[in-house]
Amino acid sequence: MVVSPVQRLILVASFALIITGGYVLIERFLVQQQEAAKQQTTTVASPEETRKEPVIFAVTPPTVHADGVVPEGMLEGWRWLIDLRMNDWWRLRVIPHDRVEMLALEHKTDAALAEALGATHLLKSTAWVSGEEGRFDLQIFDAAAGRNIWSMSFTDPLLIGSETQTSVMIDIDYELDNFLAEAGLAERFVKTDSKLALEAWYMARHYDYFEDPDTEQLRWYNEAIMLDPEYAQAYADLARYW
Repeated sequence: MVVSPVQRLILVASFALIITGGYVLIERFLVQQQEAAKQQTTTVASPEETRKEPVIFAVTPPTVHADGVVPEGMLEGWRWLIDLRMNDWWRLRVIPHDRVEMLALEHKTDAALAEALGATHLLKSTAWVSGEEGRFDLQIFDAAAGRNIWSMSFTDPLLIGSETQTSVMIDIDYELDNFLAEAGLAERFVKTDSKLALEAWYMARHYDYFEDPDTEQLRWYNEAIMLDPEYAQAYADLARYW
């Protein structure tokens, strides 16, 4: 087939247009990619910007109103229990008591004490003791908000018998666990809706302090699972025996 000069010119021109069009499309695609990259760079926060501020608690010395005898070690025992839960259950940072007590003598307001300690929250308590009866009023102070964000009253579990103590501590744990989770301060630990299952789990953990705990612990862990077949913590603790 003989191609005339005019046809050759048309073919060359068409080929040039195809190349030019392809170049334009490629260039436009690259520009769009660059714009998208710029937009992503400006909208995605850096790890430093997105990192959540640490939650740091200070458990302040209880204020005591007593017209009776306060049992020896009662207040320190209560603070020890709260510290244990905050550290082991909710994985919160807790400022040592001696530092809190020292600075509490110098800083009388909640805001001033939290700032001096570098704490984001204060867990405050007031103990009311009358004869053999007692009550704890608990409050959580939020340093950023400058106010109390949670408060509850409980019969003092360390002034009364062990059975009632367990029941009251379950109430405290439930209330604190729910609040800390809903406020975004910690992940939920008490993952059962059955207080009876939680009480059985408490009884099993109670035997951690005995010399030969295995038999009783197995019985109580199985009891917790029977009461709540979806109680993952009880299964996890029971698995230590297998």
